[in-house]
Amino acid sequence: MPQSPTPSAEATTALVPLADCYLHSLNTRSEPPPADIEALAASIEAIGLLQNLNGWFDPAQPGKLGIVAGGRRLRAMILLAMREDRSLDETRVPVKVAPDEETARLWASAENAARAALHPADEVRAYGRMA
Repeated sequence: MPQSPTPSAEATTALVPLADCYLHSLNTRSEPPPADIEALAASIEAIGLLQNLNGWFDPAQPGKLGIVAGGRRLRAMILLAMREDRSLDETRVPVKVAPDEETARLWASAENAARAALHPADEVRAYGRMA
């Protein structure tokens, strides 16, 4: 089995103002449907953010944190803040920060590649439990 690359330093998690986050070009989802963002925003509003965003301080954008994984979550969080008339400077979001570009690239490619859709029967059971 091939070994995965080891990051050169530890990743950290930080609470970052939404105003300091941007969708990095490494992020694989370019334009998700607006309805998907609306649905995700409704979910986050109802139960909170369940998974951190993942970012990297790209030297090409000093002072800003490029989101390499979690672009839909970023868009949904911005949508919620705007709807609730909250300042993007004052609204903070948890972001796992990559220590280097190599790690950021790994996260960007792995997030969607490792994801598997629910089997339809599992999805029906999940909705049944929520009802």
